[in-house]
Amino acid sequence: MKSHPSPPEYTSPKWSAARVEILLCILFFFHLGVPGLFTVTLGNVMSSRGLGEFIHLAMSAGPVAAMLAPLMSGALADKRFDLGKVLAVLFAASSITLAWSFYLLDRGAPPWVFIFVFFIRALFFTPTFGLIASLAFALLGKGDTRFPRVRLWGTFGWIAAGWTVSHLLHGETSVAGGYAGAVVLAALAIACWFLPAVPPQAMVSAKKGLTALFGLDAFSLLRNRDHRAVFLTTTLVSIPFAAFYPYTPILLRELGDSHPASTMTLGQVSEIVAMISLPMLVARVRMRWIFLTSLSAALIRYILFTVGSASSATTWLWVGIFLHGICYTGVFITAQMYLADRIAPSMRSQAQSLLVMLNGGVGTLIGMLVGGELFKQSAIHSTSSGWSLFWGVQSAMIAATLIFFLIYYRGKNAS
Repeated sequence: MKSHPSPPEYTSPKWSAARVEILLCILFFFHLGVPGLFTVTLGNVMSSRGLGEFIHLAMSAGPVAAMLAPLMSGALADKRFDLGKVLAVLFAASSITLAWSFYLLDRGAPPWVFIFVFFIRALFFTPTFGLIASLAFALLGKGDTRFPRVRLWGTFGWIAAGWTVSHLLHGETSVAGGYAGAVVLAALAIACWFLPAVPPQAMVSAKKGLTALFGLDAFSLLRNRDHRAVFLTTTLVSIPFAAFYPYTPILLRELGDSHPASTMTLGQVSEIVAMISLPMLVARVRMRWIFLTSLSAALIRYILFTVGSASSATTWLWVGIFLHGICYTGVFITAQMYLADRIAPSMRSQAQSLLVMLNGGVGTLIGMLVGGELFKQSAIHSTSSGWSLFWGVQSAMIAATLIFFLIYYRGKNAS
């Protein structure tokens, strides 16, 4: 593969390594805490207002936004503007539109009006996932194994958000989580404005034009077989993964769980263990086996959901939810580390944004649409056979993805 010249790795003379790590931990804690405040409860909030048939459309706002916005934001961060300032603007706009969308939902506005504003919010917020990963890799430096340890604080933020909604805000069916998320986003906007400067990483001579402006150069990464395998695998597995957060809380509530938001944080408990273990695993085990193990855990999770639905036993669901952290970390965080290690700094933000676009956009959108239709045809009637069919189809899709990765990915040594 042709090599590309790149600027030297970013270093900050004013910020010590310990201070940078603490800063990133705080940033990840509140960043991932934001969706934790309203994503898990949104299905129940909408159902309580008679909008159950619109859940999959509202949840599709993020995936559609992920197909449109991240690449351009990544290109701007790589080639034109300071990364912290880009994040600050995106967080500020996300705060305003999130508060507006939940105000409309609370006031009984037509569902399409709420969904439209919720989509605008997603256009601003979705790119921050790839950009905040790029920020972390830039501040930590290439080859630094502290990223999972830093990203772990995002997991703590998600757990804190779930327990806050359930036990402090009592917001399982209210809009309180949305308003709380808007406040946190406003604080993040202020904090990011004063982050250490992370200048554009691309060379000054980088080509200009619409292709560069919209980040379409990132698609050149798909020419590499292993890059292509990682991007496609995360995209395909995002299809069944998309059903987890919208529909698991609904099933839990039907089976008698009065606090599904806090129950869902069981997945973050295993995520903590996975995040702590990942740097050691990456150093000792080939990424191929990390991906395969995580995909296998994802398959077992949905099989447990299928069994739990058939038997109306929440124990099976609790075990399946617990496995979520292993599934998520082993697939998506490993993919982020793969890109940080094997992509040139001049393309790193765009690579992370392409990952968000494909798995958070294309894959999740397909998953929301397929899951929504499947839910209406089977599980919406709250029958054990309907829910078993729903999760059984998701299991089959994960099994197909596992087989694809097993056959297609070669690994660095093989390449």
